[in-house]
Amino acid sequence: MEDFIKRLTSRKFLLTVAVIAGNVLLAVGGAIDWPTAAENIKNVVLVYITVEGAGDALGKYAYFSK
Repeated sequence: MEDFIKRLTSRKFLLTVAVIAGNVLLAVGGAIDWPTAAENIKNVVLVYITVEGAGDALGKYAYFSK
């Protein structure tokens, strides 16, 4: 449970949430259209998943290569 809370308060996660909220606010305000906002949100989520997955994989590799 401690690891889960640590991940929810990580800078990467909070930045991802901020970018998603920013895109929603921009779309609601009319500064960008909804398809653009959806594409931006999709991209930031995919980047977050990739970065977290790569970090997990490197951590496992370092653990098993000792």
